[in-house]
Amino acid sequence: MKQIFEPVKMNHIELKNRLIRSATWEGIANQDGSVTEEAYEIYEELAKGGIGAIITGFTSVALHDYYFGGMMRLCDDALIPQYKRLTDIIHAEGIPLYCKRLAQIYKSEESIGGLPINMDGFRLFDKEHRSSKPLNLAYKAAQISDAEKADAFLIALRHATVIDCLPTTHFDIIMRIVRQTGIDEESFIRHYQDGSAESALNEDLACAGCLGIHSLPAYLLQYKGKALLMQSFDYQDFSDAIKSVMQ
Repeated sequence: MKQIFEPVKMNHIELKNRLIRSATWEGIANQDGSVTEEAYEIYEELAKGGIGAIITGFTSVALHDYYFGGMMRLCDDALIPQYKRLTDIIHAEGIPLYCKRLAQIYKSEESIGGLPINMDGFRLFDKEHRSSKPLNLAYKAAQISDAEKADAFLIALRHATVIDCLPTTHFDIIMRIVRQTGIDEESFIRHYQDGSAESALNEDLACAGCLGIHSLPAYLLQYKGKALLMQSFDYQDFSDAIKSVMQ
């Protein structure tokens, strides 16, 4: 019985306990299969109850695959925002646990740099800030606004996230770092908001895809027309890779 409340990993999914709510028949969807407020409330209550995983009720994925009234359906792109809201409601209850796991990952990297890492009070994500994308956009906006100060901005952003444990997904914290590194605020905000930073980020993501990068760490070493992609923290791997591109 003790194992029921212990974390478990199912392939790449880590659950906080072994309690799983199986698929059921609610029968409370709208006629077009869209999610009702009553359904949102039911799933939110389940998530708040501390369950490890939730399997949604009987759901159709085809327009004509319809058996009963009140059946949930995900057969049209127009319904995607409603189901995203449903998953967001459920996942929001796991954010504190995710932040805790992420803090443990950062803490484990002390051995790489040989320096202490403080993870007390780590709070990168919350219910309103669930993605690290603002950090990526901020760096691209910094590069466009002031290429010479962009790397200093990135170092300060990482320091604020991992050392000071500040919620750097919040725009006001990002702007604090912009001022700290001397980047023009007006230029930064313009590029952050007008789509130019996002366009630059998408170019980087497309480049990563072309290089076959799907996980971190990833380093692209370039020297006199030679390039080598490596995905390792190991010192010897770095040494061998540097010697390889310099030959």
